[in-house]
Amino acid sequence: MRSWIIGTGIVTALTRDPRDLNRVIAEGPLGYGPLAGGEWEALKGFRTTAGGTVPEEETEALVRSAAELGFGLDEAGRCGLFILSAVRDALEEAGLYPLPGGVRVGLAAGTNFGNADAIRETAARGEGAPDPAAVERYLFGTLAETAARAFGLKGPRAVVSLSCASGAAVVAQAARMLEVYPDLDAVVACSGDVLDVYVFSGLHSLRAMSPENICRPWDANRKGTIFSEGAAAVVLAREPKPSFAVRPPLAAVAGTYQNNDAFHLSAPDTSARGITALIRGALEAAGKEPAEVDFVNLHGTGTVYNDRIETKAIEAVFGERAASVPVTSNKGALGHLMGAAGLVETVSAVRTLADGFLPPTRNLEEQDPELGLSVVTGEGLRGEFRTALKNSFGIGGANCCLVLERFDG
Repeated sequence: MRSWIIGTGIVTALTRDPRDLNRVIAEGPLGYGPLAGGEWEALKGFRTTAGGTVPEEETEALVRSAAELGFGLDEAGRCGLFILSAVRDALEEAGLYPLPGGVRVGLAAGTNFGNADAIRETAARGEGAPDPAAVERYLFGTLAETAARAFGLKGPRAVVSLSCASGAAVVAQAARMLEVYPDLDAVVACSGDVLDVYVFSGLHSLRAMSPENICRPWDANRKGTIFSEGAAAVVLAREPKPSFAVRPPLAAVAGTYQNNDAFHLSAPDTSARGITALIRGALEAAGKEPAEVDFVNLHGTGTVYNDRIETKAIEAVFGERAASVPVTSNKGALGHLMGAAGLVETVSAVRTLADGFLPPTRNLEEQDPELGLSVVTGEGLRGEFRTALKNSFGIGGANCCLVLERFDG
């Protein structure tokens, strides 16, 4: 069953406008840089000291927006602020803000760390009972509850935390909810994460970050990824033009597939068996052949292992065509948005289908000769794109793949 994307919203360090996302990826400054001052002084001596954070002035605007919905920073948390903004924009684009009477909307929310800053606040209290308000703000379910209350979403609610596959997995979850619950008119899929010292320190210990403070997907000299924060939301409907919609759909979710490598807690399965099966499963679910895919939005972290393994899987699925099908990674420009990455990148792929512009992979200076894919660089690629593949993978082997189609109605 196809579901239809009728609304999008994003919060990133570079832009909050989905329509401008691919231009910013192609032409804008990088969405990350040196982290200094305040809490970031704790990073002195770290091998990596760069990340992407939402500018303070943007955060202040998000605080004002949340206040209009009846939520303060203390209740929603920074991650909640990001998600509320993205969901509001997506609902508005879909014709569902404010929510019309008689319309039933579900919610699938995702995150890696939620309001992780609440853990730091609790630890700073030292001895004694933790602050109940901080603990409640940290609970992942609170993010979904906050969004549901803010917008009156009374359909079924789900929370997904599948590491860095969470952003794509909420789209798959939302699509399944539309199948399971015939009385649902739409489902909001949203995901977000916050980068703070607590989160940064944990990720730094995995030694997957670039010591040169830049992310270079598919480059011969790539040394790791750079993490950033943000959120995204999309509204899925069971019909391409529901009665409440104010404009045509942006794209269709033609098929989804998820699996798990079941290999190791953090080390990747270098055989690429799981990811190969993942892509094949998504194409089968969509009723598509590899020859019908016009481009791939890669997971593309810029780590030595990810780029090699993802290449191996694409070569296994696409055969000789792997060397010519256009592929791109958004993380060179945006950084790795953790639980929001897969969903922000899905919005990028949707905009490519709608606008005919595939943004380049930034910071790629010398492509690794062992990674023989057709990586888009330079000013990007313009053309007619009908079918897209979106890959998302998470630490521990959680994988999700989406097949997206342009709306031609």
